[in-house]
Amino acid sequence: MHPATGTQKDAMNATSSPVKSLGAFLRRLREERELTQKRVTKELGISQSALSAWESGQTLPPRPQIARIAAVLKVGADALETYFERAESEESYAP
Repeated sequence: MHPATGTQKDAMNATSSPVKSLGAFLRRLREERELTQKRVTKELGISQSALSAWESGQTLPPRPQIARIAAVLKVGADALETYFERAESEESYAP
């Protein structure tokens, strides 16, 4: 397993909720790459409200989207998988 990057550590510490941590990480990656929500949603074929819900930690992206999200945000899918697995296992998360 790869050690967490500074960006990953910052997002993980942003909040105690794994779902919110994933959302913070997605937002940080998007902003660091100077991508707008509109551009990301167009490339992923999703609504802006869906991306906003992911970034705010309200919902999780569908598991099949992880590889596409990683490609658009130019990050390894394994980096997102770590967050996703934690978020999926969060007992209080209700899809």
